Amino acid sequence: VGNLPDKPVNVIREDPVNPNLLFVGADFGLYASIDGGKIWTELKEGMPTQPIYDLKIHPREKDLIVATHGRGIFITDISALQEIGPSVLASDFHVFQPESKVKWVVRRPNVSASTNFDGESEPNGVVISYYQKGAAGDVTVKVMQGTRVVAETKGPNNPGMNQVLWNMRVTPATVPGVVAPAGGRGGFAGGGGRGGAAAASAMPSFGGTLPAEVGTYTVVVTAGGKTFSKTVQIIEDVWFDRMF
Repeated sequence: VGNLPDKPVNVIREDPVNPNLLFVGADFGLYASIDGGKIWTELKEGMPTQPIYDLKIHPREKDLIVATHGRGIFITDISALQEIGPSVLASDFHVFQPESKVKWVVRRPNVSASTNFDGESEPNGVVISYYQKGAAGDVTVKVMQGTRVVAETKGPNNPGMNQVLWNMRVTPATVPGVVAPAGGRGGFAGGGGRGGAAAASAMPSFGGTLPAEVGTYTVVVTAGGKTFSKTVQIIEDVWFDRMF
């Protein structure tokens, strides 16, 4: 199909949100198409060259779950890919809807044996993805709480898909004549395993010194003289210490 390499195909899945988004698991890797199978791209970034026998797409988390033969299970966020279509690819710049994140509360017991088997977790923060047809000068990414900028960075401006990670930390508000308290260690940030930092190392990370409060934030991206905004939620960890 299209330019899909001549390799044994074990499974194919159509995205439930975007029917033009297809995934194929083959004997020698994972492939994706955003145009209904005309052009295929191999998905790497840490994905081993192993037989892939099953694929599932989580409808709520918007994750692709990949089952390999011999290297375990891999999970990746495909929410940005679900938005891609002809109108996005034809635009000069597009900001994808960021996923809301839970501000996890984590208790780390003084037991280390199980952590030896932890894999990499998803990035512990809000991933901000944007597409640009060509490099168009500086890209500025801001996170706002109401009218106040609580985190800001310069984003990469490569043609194609770009990502930055807001680590859900904010810069404290300053009051004239008052010294803001130090942020301290901040405790464990959570994120489901020790691999969160490693998983996020491939994209630029930014934030302040204090943990962000639960609530609604606005992501504002400025590029090429235009401004784009999206809202995102930081959700309370209501599951911590919950008895089932």
